[in-house]
Amino acid sequence: MKTVNASCKQVAVLFLLIFVISGSNFRATANDDNDDPGGVIIDSVIVQNGDIFDMELSENRNWIFSLANKLHINTRKHVIRRELLLDKGDIFSRKLADESERNLRSLPYLWDARIEMIRSADGRNIMSVTTSDRWTLAGGPTFSRSSGQTIYQFGFEEMNLIGNGQRVSFDYYLREFEENYIRASFYERRLFGSRFGLSSSYNGNPEIGSISFGLAKPLFSLNSKFGYSISYTDINRTDKYYSSGYEFARNGYKGRLLGLSAVYRFGTYQNKVSIGFAYNYKDIKISKRLIDPDYSFDFPADSIYSDYLFSINAGNFEYIKARRIDRISRLEDISLGTEAGFSSGFTIDAMTNRRLYRTMSFSCGYSDKFGPNLIFLRFYRAFWYDGGTDYRKMTNFSIRYYNRTISWLTPTVIMLYLEDWRRDGREALYLGENGGLRGYPRYSTEGEKLLRINIENRLFTGIKMLSAEFGITQFFDLGQTWSGGERFEMKENLWSIGVGIRIGTERVSNAEMIRIDLAYAGKIRNWEISFGVGQYL
Repeated sequence: MKTVNASCKQVAVLFLLIFVISGSNFRATANDDNDDPGGVIIDSVIVQNGDIFDMELSENRNWIFSLANKLHINTRKHVIRRELLLDKGDIFSRKLADESERNLRSLPYLWDARIEMIRSADGRNIMSVTTSDRWTLAGGPTFSRSSGQTIYQFGFEEMNLIGNGQRVSFDYYLREFEENYIRASFYERRLFGSRFGLSSSYNGNPEIGSISFGLAKPLFSLNSKFGYSISYTDINRTDKYYSSGYEFARNGYKGRLLGLSAVYRFGTYQNKVSIGFAYNYKDIKISKRLIDPDYSFDFPADSIYSDYLFSINAGNFEYIKARRIDRISRLEDISLGTEAGFSSGFTIDAMTNRRLYRTMSFSCGYSDKFGPNLIFLRFYRAFWYDGGTDYRKMTNFSIRYYNRTISWLTPTVIMLYLEDWRRDGREALYLGENGGLRGYPRYSTEGEKLLRINIENRLFTGIKMLSAEFGITQFFDLGQTWSGGERFEMKENLWSIGVGIRIGTERVSNAEMIRIDLAYAGKIRNWEISFGVGQYL
């Protein structure tokens, strides 16, 4: 218990320090929600829900783009209007207009959004809202390749069902070496036009296996004060355990999870404090225990328990617009600022009403823009303990750095350090193709500690073919896992180097980009090609 108490003191000191730093920027203003108290009153709101392609631009005068516009159902005006934080009769606020633009751009079916005030010929003040759509229907056969395995996918996804903003998907996955499975989902962001969101999903992947339903009222704007959610998940999956890439044990995992959460937030427009509560009920059954006789392993036991968690978070932030950070051409809204959070809770055995353990966590973050440089720092520390017994301790520290000195090149550095100490001795941190090291098999190494560095030079060529834009990535991946009693040794690092192609399909696909990487894994002297969507990290 001494280690936990000492860590608690360190966490408390760090939390207070970050809270003070955050609080130093909490500057309330006389008109925090309206940055233009002498501004004009909005007489009317006009929504112009544009097509995918603007045919007035010479570069878009193509029969393919014209056909895409005709086949696509535009986002309906009422779907756009319900996201606006300003309406007829309000005093126009540039802050709220900018936030409305960000909210609209965050929707997966919109490409861009612009809000401006114009004066009509008869002197009326009109708030003009202009949006452009993305192609939202994806389907047919696709494939990806990772860790030496090719996965074929057949299905469809519509992110904007008949223009109403609903998402529906169905996919069948055919895997080269593992079991095939089905995945389906439905999401309604505004149930019956309300602020409630409804989600449901089915995932037949044996390693994930779940059916879930959720209803939530989120914090839909920076002025929102209260949010809450309820969710239910039925799990039926297979947990696998690896040693140096070899699966030595597995077990069936069936469970029911019920989750309730609520958050209250207050503060000025750009400086917030939030207080939250979460409750989770879990009923877990373990079955089909299989193990290689050459290994020893303590399988998890059946359990029924309830989690109670209380949290407080504080932060200040601002938003900037940028391009060519994690996307190829689409505008990115990036949040910068300082934040800190603290949570504490406990877990109760539902059968005996006995407390199993306590939990405590601390997190802080800092992000800023220095000239052409963007940097993001995140730290998280968590404890599971009871009395004088420590059950688990976890640390997560990450750094992300981007440099935009040259418009066509974005050097990127991502560093991650993890610790996951468990009383049962299980080592659950892995490196491999699925853990940040391209060219290596999945679960290549495991340990209690992990250090990984990824360096990418993202080159934007400016080459376009129809609506697709092409980029090139040069990368270097380096990482190591080790046990708690071992020392970090440079010679034990796994590394890979390679090049990749990035194809920006953001406007005409539900994927931000298509990724093709060719990696050479130096430690095992292996070449590997991998395919996927989105940035690798």
